[in-house]
Amino acid sequence: MSKMSQEVANRVENAMFVASAGAVHGDAVIRGLGKLPAAPPAEALSSVLGWLRELLSSITEALRHTELAYTAEQADDPEARDARDAAAAGLSALVILARSRVKDVLGEPGLARYGLAGETPRAPEELEAHATNAVALFEQSR
Repeated sequence: MSKMSQEVANRVENAMFVASAGAVHGDAVIRGLGKLPAAPPAEALSSVLGWLRELLSSITEALRHTELAYTAEQADDPEARDARDAAAAGLSALVILARSRVKDVLGEPGLARYGLAGETPRAPEELEAHATNAVALFEQSR
């Protein structure tokens, strides 16, 4: 299941609150700002505050739309992710087995020679690169 991130949900909610507060309390804000020295005319303040509300609403809607598109794209990933994880688990077992056999026969220098020294990576992409490198080194030694 894919859903909107909490951070984006909070930003959308906060922005909607601010835009709503600007609409409800805009006149009071304009009156307060109008009392400041060298304040622009009330019409100008109203125009700027209205523009800021519209800008905030527009940007928030774009953020919400982008996050929803992202979550929709993520929704179809579980099957592919499960297949990747199963393949990675099988590859990890093979790499660990190969590492053990190389160490038994050739010791630490053998592990270094075939790129198997150190920990076996856990992330699928890193594990694949690690295994590909080891296979290439084995093939070169034939």
